[in-house]
Amino acid sequence: MRKKLFTFLLALTASIGMMWAETVVVTINKSEFTSSGVTKEGVTLARSSGSMTSSDIVAMDGSFEFSTSLGKFTGITIVTDANIMQIYENGYTSAGWPTGQNLGTSAVWTGESETVLISCMVAGMDNITITCTIETAPVLVTANTLQLHVNDAAMGSVALQNPSNDIIDNGDGTYSVPEGAEVTLQATPNEGYEFIGWKASSSICDFNECEFVALSTKNNPLTVDMYMTAAFMAEFAAVAPQPEQEGDGKLTGAFTINADGDQIVFSQGNLQYQASTSTLRFATNQYDMIGADNANISDTYTGWIDLFGWGTGNCPTKKSTVDEDYSTFTDWGVNAISNGGNEANLWRTLTRYEWAYLIQTRTNAADLKGQATVADVHGYVLLPDSWTLPAGLSFAASPNNWTTNVYTAEQWTQMEAAGAVFLPATGYREPEIEGVGEKGWYWSSDVLNGTVAYDFEFTETTSRVFGSRHYFGQPVRLVTAYDAPAPQPAENVNITPNVDPENPTVYYSTFFDSANKYALPAGVEAYVADLSGANLLLTKIAEAGEVIPANVAVILKSSVDQFSLTVSDADAVTFTATNDLQGSDTQIATPANCYVLAGTDGVVGFYHYTAANLNAHKAYVVYTGSNQAPRRMPFIFNGEQTATGVENVQGNVQSTKVIENGVLYIIKNGAKYNAQGQVVK
Repeated sequence: MRKKLFTFLLALTASIGMMWAETVVVTINKSEFTSSGVTKEGVTLARSSGSMTSSDIVAMDGSFEFSTSLGKFTGITIVTDANIMQIYENGYTSAGWPTGQNLGTSAVWTGESETVLISCMVAGMDNITITCTIETAPVLVTANTLQLHVNDAAMGSVALQNPSNDIIDNGDGTYSVPEGAEVTLQATPNEGYEFIGWKASSSICDFNECEFVALSTKNNPLTVDMYMTAAFMAEFAAVAPQPEQEGDGKLTGAFTINADGDQIVFSQGNLQYQASTSTLRFATNQYDMIGADNANISDTYTGWIDLFGWGTGNCPTKKSTVDEDYSTFTDWGVNAISNGGNEANLWRTLTRYEWAYLIQTRTNAADLKGQATVADVHGYVLLPDSWTLPAGLSFAASPNNWTTNVYTAEQWTQMEAAGAVFLPATGYREPEIEGVGEKGWYWSSDVLNGTVAYDFEFTETTSRVFGSRHYFGQPVRLVTAYDAPAPQPAENVNITPNVDPENPTVYYSTFFDSANKYALPAGVEAYVADLSGANLLLTKIAEAGEVIPANVAVILKSSVDQFSLTVSDADAVTFTATNDLQGSDTQIATPANCYVLAGTDGVVGFYHYTAANLNAHKAYVVYTGSNQAPRRMPFIFNGEQTATGVENVQGNVQSTKVIENGVLYIIKNGAKYNAQGQVVK
């Protein structure tokens, strides 16, 4: 029978980042104080500096520190028979204490910390009781007895006995066992300690070597019996814990990243990595960041990091300062992100060109970005292509400070729901951690040369696409392609147009739909418009009963004050006239020098529009002339020698409209006016 080789090792004691397992309550009385403080059941109370004097013990007057080796404090209660005269609010008092004067005979601290400070004055006390509540964590422990057994009917328990001759001692500390044998692991803890289970020291165990460590609620020795054979190893490898899928990790805002119009969405937060479980995840909140703890980066670190060398998707803990060690880019998105769909190759890193297009080139880019502070975290906001500011909030583009755009966590929830993205100023690793809260340098996937790769950088006053040394630890914000919502079945569209004050039986409206064709009802005509100077020259393209094309913005002239456009599969009209009208199927940010149909001052025309957003399915035009943009653009009907958009003529005054050398004039009461209502001499 063919044998397989296994090496069985037990690791030394080390702390692991698991859930807190149990609660311990430690009570300290005044009689237990000494000049060096007091240590009891894993809790130490001492002066913050120097030794405790007799007066300190009697009065508890000064600055003190609670510390524990058991886990983390979650509560501390001080009860005394004297008045707690004051707990000072300063750097020697941890947040969570009540502060102020005359606090009575008790004070309670709540929070979560391995150390808690208090600076206080308690006078005239005879008795004091301090109760500390600690949540303890499982730790890795050292086995003091190792026995290897064969799981057969005899269930022998003598170390290294081989009653069935199935185990072969290789003489070098390793043993061979046959394939197909059963495997069991057992551990018996010392009295008063709870055994939790076994954990492989790496995330995957293969058939050649596997290291196991025993988990206990406290740092105590274990007596360990091991029943091992190949079948267990196979089973363990198959059921190695994998991160659970927790949603797709996508934000809702769509961002255009190139001239082809491709759009992406950002992940819900920056990428984070835990080496001890080989787990990648997105931060829960956009403003979450690890900060100084990134200094703990290693292959065995049980906490999380969010600063990575360039292209380290295949080795997130690489921290070499040699640029050549980063010569090949591996995207972090090739891995499964536990709360980002939990499948490989769902995400990717933006290129330098995509960062630049997003920040500088897309429509209204300058109005859709800027520094901000969210939940007390400095960073940079990016707004999606289609943006509507939530009611009651404000946003100023590129304020070049952290104080203009300030949002609470609750307010940011509203901004995020509207599609906003926040990039926290995480700082960087070089190799020390620097710039936390002041600088954000986000990797791209592009390299400049053998030592520098491109990134998007911002501070309180600047933002740019630039570059950093490959080995710098920087944050990663992954993206994925935007999946546009499936189009809803087309419906008929009801229109309520504007009235033309000069012609009470004539009405105007605008319309745009990129995907559907519509038939015109009785009494309705469709026009396109050529922006000629400061006028709109209208050309009729369709009459009642005809079909207007999809993806063509039009002006609708009607003799009825309400009508419906009907979805049609029939052939649409074709035309050759210039059309400077534009439209969108979604609400968009208003372009500069934008004009929309309106009836301001009783005159119908296209008026300069300054609101933040344009409504969907409406036509608009952008003035591109070199002269100052006019307040209003009137209509001139091509070939009809008539115009709208002039001042309304009151009473029975007659007016004549003429075009001279292509320019519209109106003659009223012998005076000659241009289309803007100005007298022409």
